[in-house]
Amino acid sequence: MNPLILDKSDFTKNNLMLKLESYLLKIKDENTIVFDIHNTIEYNDKEIDLILFNFIKENYQKMNIVLLSYDGNDKRIGYNNNLLNEYSDIFKQIPKIFIKKRKKHHVIGYIAKLLKNKYGSYKNLLFVDDNFLNITDAKKLVTRLERFTIIHYTKHTKRKSPEGIENIENILNKFIK
Repeated sequence: MNPLILDKSDFTKNNLMLKLESYLLKIKDENTIVFDIHNTIEYNDKEIDLILFNFIKENYQKMNIVLLSYDGNDKRIGYNNNLLNEYSDIFKQIPKIFIKKRKKHHVIGYIAKLLKNKYGSYKNLLFVDDNFLNITDAKKLVTRLERFTIIHYTKHTKRKSPEGIENIENILNKFIK
């Protein structure tokens, strides 16, 4: 599956929804997890978080897993996409969305809206990111979205927060039950 790359101009209400609808055609009526790529799944520019990878490998066919990355650098977008695809064919089957505007919370909100439009509701939505600014932005959605959980995963980053966690395995296992 080719990645979806969203430019700044794609962040209009109708355009963003149309692009996500056409890209996420196979989205299921299941729990949805949106994982950040850089410093969450991939870190040190070559290493893959094995806890997250094993979780994805075991569950990508049972639930919606979307990889979401903010990066304005085309070379790094290509590098991260290729790195994941070379690491495992599983990453070739998972939707990867690269955005060139730091608006992950908008994309997550539209994913929730897409699920709600398609199925009348959505089950649970989980967002996992290492960047505290993205976590802060995502918290703006908490009042509007039901069953939305945000995890500040700090295992591979120096920027910590009071709610940051380094051991995510138990949270992920609870999410699939």
